Formats: sequence, structure tokens, C-alpha cells
Amino acid sequence: MNEEKRVDLWKSLRQLDRRFIWIGLASATLVLRAVSGPEATEAWYSRGFFLFFRKAFDLVLGWNPIPIFYILILWLVLWGGSKTYYWWCWRAPLWKKVRSGALTVFSFLSGVITLFLWMWGFNYGRIPLEQQIEIVPEPLSLEQLKEEYYRMTDSLEILRAPLGDTLALEELPFSAEALTDTLRIDLERVLAYLEYPTTGTIKARRLLPRGVLLRLSTSGVYLPWTGEGHVDAGLHPLQLPFVLAHEMAHGYGIADEGSCNFLAYLTCYEHPDPFIRYVGCLGYWRYLASSFRSLDPEGYKKAYTEIPRGVIADIQSIYLQMDRYPDILPRFRNAFYDSYLKAQGVKEGIKSYSRILMLVHAWERKKQETLKK
Repeated sequence: MNEEKRVDLWKSLRQLDRRFIWIGLASATLVLRAVSGPEATEAWYSRGFFLFFRKAFDLVLGWNPIPIFYILILWLVLWGGSKTYYWWCWRAPLWKKVRSGALTVFSFLSGVITLFLWMWGFNYGRIPLEQQIEIVPEPLSLEQLKEEYYRMTDSLEILRAPLGDTLALEELPFSAEALTDTLRIDLERVLAYLEYPTTGTIKARRLLPRGVLLRLSTSGVYLPWTGEGHVDAGLHPLQLPFVLAHEMAHGYGIADEGSCNFLAYLTCYEHPDPFIRYVGCLGYWRYLASSFRSLDPEGYKKAYTEIPRGVIADIQSIYLQMDRYPDILPRFRNAFYDSYLKAQGVKEGIKSYSRILMLVHAWERKKQETLKK
């Protein structure tokens, strides 16, 4: 290629609308996501590029003392406001303004999708956790569900006894920062035992104002664009450890919601602190109770009367706390999130959270079979 042709090519590239670059990157990324099978994704992304990205992210932004979420929101407001202002003041034919505005929005969404997938989203396509730890989760029959419910109710009674009388536990026995640090250490220990890499120092931030997430029918969220987990500052102390561990599990590359619930349960239930062990058991028990109630309302009504008084007080205290932050458009949120999960290949959609029941049951069965050998 001679010098004149190189100059012409460079001019052409400079004149290319940069908005098309993001559209092209998103298209290529979506194709890569579609053609990468679980084994390939596990190898090149989840145990490859993603670990490099997490390490680099911590080096660049890990020192930041405030949630990056706030910085991201501020940038979006300033960027969106300036773009809208210049578009409004732009003296051009209406058709040209509409075309340019639509292209900008499409380019922005393309950038969001591209960054989402490369910063974390490819993990949806990795080998499922149950295959990696060699368990076979199966739907529980009603009898199995009842048996597990009563087993965990007994465990709750034992774990609750040293924590106090029958009054509700409404305060953390340590600071939120210390709680996050100790849960991260134990989550990394659990993941290492299951042979998962744990590169980076995942953070889970408490978001203000209180109820900002709870009013959207969620207690926590992991945002790939910030590289951090987030939990609502209005959460009851008896919910906080389980949700923190869940969101940090996302940060270590576990995308499936049921798998993160499973890891949160193991992290809390195996923790040396009695309060955290109780909270882990309570979080899992609430999923059992919800399924029991939906499948056998009369049976659950009778079983409810046998729950220890201290546990009842704790459950009622959680409900009272949640009532302070009523949902906004819960059906819309559930439909949107269900569609999002299914688009990522999670067949169960929003019901995948309850996979914790099958995963824990399969895990306990594997442990028993191992002991018999």
C-alpha cells in the first residue's frame, strides 16, 4: 500500500461515525457469545479473560472508597444531559435529527451490551456449577421438601438458642464493613474448596437511600459496569449476610442466581460465627417454607405453629422491615427480570433463585454417599 492510499484510508477511518464502532463491537460480541459453548467459555473467559479483567479492575479502581454506582449515575446524567442539550439546539432538518438521535441511542445500547458481556456477562455461558462440583440436582417431591423443612427447622432451633431469648434479633453483632470482609474470606474458602478461582477482592456496597432496591422487589444486585455487588441499606440485619455473600458470589463469576444462593448458604452455614450460621440457615429455610406453603398450604399452616418462638419473632421482624418499602410495579419488574434471565440462557428465569433447594439437597446427598464409602 503506497503512502497516498494509506492517507486516504486514515481519512476514511477518521470520518467514520464512531457510533457505528459500538454497533459493530456489539454485533461481533453477540456472535461470539452465541457460538461459544460452555466448555470454551469456561476455558477462555471464566477462567481466562475474566480473571485478568478482575485483577486489572482492582488495580485501577479497587482503592475507591465510595460505590462506583454513584459515579456511574452522575456520569450518565451529565453525558445524557449534554447529548440531549446539543441535540435539541442542533439546527438541522427534523428527519436528520430523528435519525441522528436514534443512532446515538442504538449506539449507546450497543456499548452497554458490549461492556456487560466482556466485563462479566459471558459467565452466563460457562459450565453450570452442578456439573463442576459433580452433583445431580433434581426437583424435590413434597415428602422430600417436608423432610428437609423439618430438618432445617430443628437446625434453626439449635442455632438460635445461644443468640438470646425469644426477642427478635434486630442488630448486627459487628460492623457492616467487618461483616463484608469476613464473608469474603469464607466465600473464597468455599469457592477454593469447590475448585473455583477467586481472583480479585470483590466488594459489596450498601446503597442509599434505604429502599432504593427493595422497592424494585430486589434486595441486592451485581452491576458488571461497576464491578461491585450492591445491597439495599434498608435490609434487615438477619438478611444482610446471606445477600452480601450472594452478590459477592456474582462478582467471582457465578452468574446463575440459584448457584449464588447455594454458595451464600454454604458460606454462612460453614462460618465460625454463630450469628452468621443462623442467618445462613434462616435464608435457606425461608425458601423451603415458601415452597412448602405453595404446595401444601394446610400442612404448612400446621407446621408453622411448631416453629420456635425466637425464630417466629425474627421472621415477623423481617416482614415488618420489608413492609416499610412496598414494591413499585412488582409485576413489571418480575416480567422484565424473568425475560432478562431467559435471554441469558437461564431457562427457569426468575424461578432459578429457588434452585437452591435442589442444589443443597443434591450436595447433602453427595456428602452422605461420600461418608458411606
